[in-house]
Amino acid sequence: MKNASIFLLLFTAICTQAQNIESVFPLKWKTKIGQTTYRTNILFDKNKIWVGSNGNTLEKNSKDELDAVFSIDPKTGNILEKITPVWETKEEKDMPDTDVNGIAIDGNKLYFGTDAHILYCYDIAQKQLLWQYNAPTANIGDNYGNIESCPLLIDLNNDAEKDVVITVRGRGVVALNGKTGKPLWVNILSKSDGAYLCSPVGVDVNDDQIPDIISGGWGLSTEDGENSGVNESHLYALDGKNGKTIWDFNLGSGLKSSPVIIRKEKKTAIMVATTYSWVFMLGLDGKVLYSVDFQLPDKEPYYGGISGLYGTPAITPNETMVVGSSWWSSEHDGLWIAHLLKAKLEGEANNKFVDKNVRRFHAANRISASGVVGNITNKNWQIAIPTEKGELLIYDEKVRSLERLKMPSGAECSPFLGDIDGDKKLELLIASYDGYLYCYELSVKKAKVFIGQFRQNNTNQAEIRLK
Repeated sequence: MKNASIFLLLFTAICTQAQNIESVFPLKWKTKIGQTTYRTNILFDKNKIWVGSNGNTLEKNSKDELDAVFSIDPKTGNILEKITPVWETKEEKDMPDTDVNGIAIDGNKLYFGTDAHILYCYDIAQKQLLWQYNAPTANIGDNYGNIESCPLLIDLNNDAEKDVVITVRGRGVVALNGKTGKPLWVNILSKSDGAYLCSPVGVDVNDDQIPDIISGGWGLSTEDGENSGVNESHLYALDGKNGKTIWDFNLGSGLKSSPVIIRKEKKTAIMVATTYSWVFMLGLDGKVLYSVDFQLPDKEPYYGGISGLYGTPAITPNETMVVGSSWWSSEHDGLWIAHLLKAKLEGEANNKFVDKNVRRFHAANRISASGVVGNITNKNWQIAIPTEKGELLIYDEKVRSLERLKMPSGAECSPFLGDIDGDKKLELLIASYDGYLYCYELSVKKAKVFIGQFRQNNTNQAEIRLK
């Protein structure tokens, strides 16, 4: 037991009594919006907060008055508009589940999908529906055809109008003309429930000046559309012009996390995390540049258990990577820190991985959210991320310390960090399991933000630029 105690000191944070979050960050307001998930993003646009809701419950096939997109006054928390998904029938009993997760905004256009298999394009200024698209479904389960990811807005046909790329649960990837909502292409890649929950991202991998689409999920398909039987996820690069596969990378496990483009100087990489503990950095050719192993140590009390990575890793300008694990619903889950700047790479040329000594694990129970990066309690770069158990974790990369604040409720939705009221101080927005969106005021003046929201911006073109 003595050795086990020493091990815990080396690999985990010592749990201390967490302060109440309001003793550090005063509460400005809270407003009822319903349930959110790790696939939900919170946006700030046109001096309003925008967020989608799963309604009063996360249960399957439930529908209620909170299944909607809300626009919210950033100063008061008052709901300014509730945009409810439209359905073809007027019979309430026939309406399917209309949960909303990811949303996107470009100009006056709001895009959002639902569990009813429909993507909507809504005119914010005119307050009217412009078009809707019914996603491809498969009659083999309740969740197939759900649109749960954040829509990617990106120009694929050089018409100066952003087009829309969505992942469709259990099916694959669809690109739509941004003006009309008509399909540019459809690539059916799976018949596996749980596949294609991640949000797509765009990057030109074949040098044709058109962005290609990076996404993935369970189930590699054969030419006739049937699953190959391989129970592993693949990350695909799909040609932006026609949706055809350029390359695919076998992740060796599940994929819930969403890929991100990393740019440093003139180099570009694709970062993706898996449900079996690994974060891969891939080149634009789909080959591994290096990887980071976040599997739990093969010692008491963990015995080498996996870390289910659902959130997208956050990276600071100084290349500190932070990602939570969401597998065990116990103290075997928590927060992983890896200081990657100048870290040594081990292994062979085609299988390089980061030296494990740069990692540190902080036990904290389930974390499905993605972190935000900024000057949160001081002028150092810090990462804030909520846990499903009800703590806000704040990691300071300079002093390498972790602060724990007790929240009113747990959360899996990624927070929002930014100045939403123009007072030159930041606010932190947290959507919690109790159904409320909380707005906390931070005290650091002229604070900087490096990553302020899930998917980085309102078009969900997730890129991190390093020096």
